[in-house]
Amino acid sequence: MHQSQDPDRFVDIARTQNLFRSGQCNGAQGSRAEAFRFEPMFPFADIRALLPPAPPIRTVMVSTKRVD
Repeated sequence: MHQSQDPDRFVDIARTQNLFRSGQCNGAQGSRAEAFRFEPMFPFADIRALLPPAPPIRTVMVSTKRVD
């Protein structure tokens, strides 16, 4: 490993991004999620019909209370 390489930095970046993605999809506090994009290209088939349905989206409580 070269002195300028810092693998922990990349782990921290991935962890932060996964926490952000979890928040985007209404995940539980502290959970992580990864984002994927569907690319319908040969030789892969469309397997979406084989997957279970997505869980229902939970309602989000929004508070206007200011915490100092």
